[in-house]
Amino acid sequence: MSKSTACTYWFGFFCLMGWSCLGSVSGTGGTQFDSPSDAKETSDDSTEVHSSKMSVRGAGQEKKEIVQVRSFGRIDIAIEDQDITKVLQMLAIQSQLNILSSSDVSGNVSAVLYDVDFYEALDAILHTNGFGYIEEGNFIKVYTLEEITEIQEHDKKMVAEVVRLNHLTAEDAAKFIEVLLTPDKGSITVSAKDQAGFEPTLSSGGEKAWALVDTLLIHDYPEVIEEMLEVLRELDVKPRQVQIESTILEARLNEDNAFGVDLTVLADFALGEFTNPLSAITDLATAAVGNNGQAIQTTVGNATGGKSSMRGGILTHNFAAFIRALDEVTDTTVIANPTLLVLNRMPQKLISGEKLGYISTVQTETSSTQTVEFLEVGTQMTVRAFISGDDFVRMELVLGISEGEVRNAEGFVIPDETTNELISNVIIPSGRTYVLGGLFKEDTTISRSQVPGVAGLPIIGSAFRGQDDTVARSEVIFLIRPTVMRDENLVKIGHDAGHDVERVRAGTREGLLPWSRTLLTASHIRDARGYLAEGKTDKALWSINMALTLDPTAVEALRMREELNRKNMYWPDSGILQKVFESVVDQVIADKAAQAPGGHEQIDKAAAVAAQ
Repeated sequence: MSKSTACTYWFGFFCLMGWSCLGSVSGTGGTQFDSPSDAKETSDDSTEVHSSKMSVRGAGQEKKEIVQVRSFGRIDIAIEDQDITKVLQMLAIQSQLNILSSSDVSGNVSAVLYDVDFYEALDAILHTNGFGYIEEGNFIKVYTLEEITEIQEHDKKMVAEVVRLNHLTAEDAAKFIEVLLTPDKGSITVSAKDQAGFEPTLSSGGEKAWALVDTLLIHDYPEVIEEMLEVLRELDVKPRQVQIESTILEARLNEDNAFGVDLTVLADFALGEFTNPLSAITDLATAAVGNNGQAIQTTVGNATGGKSSMRGGILTHNFAAFIRALDEVTDTTVIANPTLLVLNRMPQKLISGEKLGYISTVQTETSSTQTVEFLEVGTQMTVRAFISGDDFVRMELVLGISEGEVRNAEGFVIPDETTNELISNVIIPSGRTYVLGGLFKEDTTISRSQVPGVAGLPIIGSAFRGQDDTVARSEVIFLIRPTVMRDENLVKIGHDAGHDVERVRAGTREGLLPWSRTLLTASHIRDARGYLAEGKTDKALWSINMALTLDPTAVEALRMREELNRKNMYWPDSGILQKVFESVVDQVIADKAAQAPGGHEQIDKAAAVAAQ
């Protein structure tokens, strides 16, 4: 071979090798994948890596595949348009796992995966091509998604779950979750509904009503029941409460002013013949006195019928005059402060006042029926609160303060009532006080009376004129404050209220007479506590005995004496049944004590103490 021929040969060889390498990297010449070596290789950690047979596919060559298992079970896959059953076979061989496929699993797949574990590779190849698998023991079974759905539906079993609710009613809970039931398969059974009303009656005796909490029995698939339970956990929560404080302020002012002179002139009559010197005309008209005389009467000042702060009278033979000057002011303030703690969406009513009874008569052509009815007067509040998530409270509210009386009129009993009432539906922020309504009313009345002709005379005419002025003013204000309550707030309020009640009780007892038995007993108990604090037990015991002398049932004194003497009080019961019961209980306690370690020793010690 000449030198030029050799050069040409080696040049062609190197060109061919360069073209092949370039094609394997860039994909030219129909090559699709970067191929590892066929031979066994050694990884960095000296672990052998096994791979299936592979080759680079050039133009017109057959397709080759790569499934290679690295160290620690990591897998590399490079396949192109290969039959899925063949790919699963290579995965099974390389991973040494049992893989079975359904007859409906078919088709070609392509994938390039680097450094994944077996299950990641299996999920990537199957799920992206519409297949799935079920692992049972040592076998991995590959199916189509339709087959898996059928298998799961066939294998699923319905179960029963009992759900006990804390706050939600069974009927309401069933309405919320029935939309989640499996159609034509699932079912929900609810417990009995609570009976309306809470007042016991003889007719309700012997009933075996549902006495447990609201309960659901759900029959469905486990995953459906779990979804229902999650919904119920969100819904079955404690309802919120709101405290509603209302203030009703009513201010009344009545002012009466009057001035006048009432004059009576009698002729030929003795003054004593009349029932009242200012009723001369009336007595003459009714023949209460004789008619052999004359009388003139003026009542412009309303001296006898009206109120007065000053009244003067002059009697001289047959002349009577009354002078009256009135300046009367009545100022009345009525304050009502009802407070309610209400549950969300539940109606509540508070009445503080009295019921005035009266007889109502119903008359028909054939009979007459009488019933006793009552007029409720005082302070009333009816409310239903709706609490929103942002601590606003919507209230349907009726507030009222009323006064009344029952009177007889022409043989009938008629109830009269004066009331100030507010009916409202409002939204108020929690903890804020709002003025919901106010009524201001003022009546001014001027009454003038005079004797015609004479009343117009100068100076003297004043004696024949009178005037009464009446001013009645009233103002009613309704204030409301709702407060959404938390548990810790309710506990604190109850604790404080309990202390206040105790203070009121103590203050009331302090007002008793010094020699009362209750006050003397309490005084001895206080002395005993003081002596105990000073360590003077003898004096403390003396004070306790003095307290028990006055009141043998003073519980606090009895407790203190037991603590000082370290001996409990006991009084035997003479009842036969009680003795039998106590003997049975003692025997049970003795049997349990004997079974315990060292039980006989404890029984002997107890017997010795009892004997002493």
